[in-house]
Amino acid sequence: MTRNRPKPDRQRQIWKKSNGVCAHCGKHPSSRERTIDHFVPRSAGGGFDMRNLLPLCKTCNQARSSKNIDPYVFYKYALPDAIKQCVEYAKEFDETHSSMSGEMY
Repeated sequence: MTRNRPKPDRQRQIWKKSNGVCAHCGKHPSSRERTIDHFVPRSAGGGFDMRNLLPLCKTCNQARSSKNIDPYVFYKYALPDAIKQCVEYAKEFDETHSSMSGEMY
């Protein structure tokens, strides 16, 4: 399966959101263990907006899967502004998608 990988400069921006550590466990993963987590999961329609992306090591990303989480508890090593952006993105996402509920296309 092909994965969408952000370009290296975008990956660096995402990893700056937690000062280069996994936003959940605080470890410094090797480049092979670095992943990008979608706060609003792709399976739920979440996109690639920078506000929706946070850095996780492979282990934490697999453990999180697409579960709903409290960002202030789960992303304990992310910078506060990064979490705030995720929450704002999720709010906008919910407002946009809730207005479509019940509509037939």
